[in-house]
Amino acid sequence: MIQQKRQQYAYELREMAFQLLETADEIDAAAPHNDEPPVQKVPKGALIQIARLLYRERSARARHFDCALFGEPAWDILLDIFEKDQCGEAISVSSACIAANVPSTTALRWITVLEEAGHLARIPSKTDLRVKELCLTDEARSAMVSCLIEVYVHRFYLQRKTSISDEFFFCDESRKTADIG
Repeated sequence: MIQQKRQQYAYELREMAFQLLETADEIDAAAPHNDEPPVQKVPKGALIQIARLLYRERSARARHFDCALFGEPAWDILLDIFEKDQCGEAISVSSACIAANVPSTTALRWITVLEEAGHLARIPSKTDLRVKELCLTDEARSAMVSCLIEVYVHRFYLQRKTSISDEFFFCDESRKTADIG
């Protein structure tokens, strides 16, 4: 019962967020502006949400297909660390291994690859000096921000400027089957 109420509350919050986005789009459409996307105006919270969305999309795919088909543990690690970093949370090596959705040994190898490539650094924990935490390097953080801004612009700005109908993005019950000829 409590879980159902929480799910209903989450659904209602998403509906409100969608309505806010539509209102913001209407305000943007009414204001004179050029056709350039507002790249510099992407809120920090939007970048965190994009990182979460990308991670959840990959997790959803992994629930329906063999993970070995679409393995990107390095990307999963970077997304997780970026999100935690932006929220002011520390991330342990073991937490990053879990985020990678692969066996620990594989995740540790990818963490090493990311360190050697200059994307991650190990730092001592502020609360337990025996534990090492992972953080993005400044260069990697900048690259993640740039990448997530591009995704944001593509998904939420340019998508709204196209003439693709909602049928393309949402399941239409009448089109559950396809004629393959």
